[in-house]
Amino acid sequence: MAGRLLLRSEPGWYRASVVGLLAGLALVVAWNAHSFNHERGYDGPAHIEYAEIVASEQRLPGREIRGYYNPPLFYVLAGLSNRFGDDVLGLSPQEKLTQYGNAALLFASALLLLYAARLVFSGRRTVHVAALAFFCLVPVTTRTAAMFHPEPLDLFLSLAGLTLAARMLIRRSFDWRPAAGLGLVLGLAQLSRTFGIYASASVGTVFLLAALRRYAPRRELLRGLAVVVLAAAVVTAPWYLRQAIRYTNPIFDQPTV
Repeated sequence: MAGRLLLRSEPGWYRASVVGLLAGLALVVAWNAHSFNHERGYDGPAHIEYAEIVASEQRLPGREIRGYYNPPLFYVLAGLSNRFGDDVLGLSPQEKLTQYGNAALLFASALLLLYAARLVFSGRRTVHVAALAFFCLVPVTTRTAAMFHPEPLDLFLSLAGLTLAARMLIRRSFDWRPAAGLGLVLGLAQLSRTFGIYASASVGTVFLLAALRRYAPRRELLRGLAVVVLAAAVVTAPWYLRQAIRYTNPIFDQPTV
């Protein structure tokens, strides 16, 4: 990945555009994380309560709080982050460290997107800059990253899964190791946010279409896809089984009228 992000051999306008966009994004997300009230984001109090229950009671919440149906990965990490911010760093409020982490995740996502663009659209510099600019300048991107919210983690993991899948297809490498790594990342994306399922569905659809069109040896493609599915299933099965046993819907158990 580092090789794909090296800009020394690129034209001056390209380097200036990429560095300028990344620097601007870094400043915006850092300032937002520093200044934004952690309770004012989408369902902020519910996300904070979920993380607090995980950290203080070492359990997953039930229907006593809103958002109990959300996967636990973000809340486990946020709970640990809150404790570290409070006990070790003395931050006030302790949730600030999670907001800073979300800012870092968004910046890492921008780097990952640039890598993916350079991988898929090799040599098309205008596309690279346009993709990065769209990511950096769409307000919903930076807005969500300022909050105490699982979406930046889901975004990073989903984008990582799509990028790994693209690299496997471009290199026509369907060995069990990259396939297992892809399945692990896609499984973690599902454990960070329910919408991570869409990334898994996208990867599965593209692999099946590639096999149908004989983009690569069909047996190798399908074997790689099977490893991806198995690895993702191993990661996500405990969560989905818990939800299926406790509630009516393991994906989105939200009673509606």
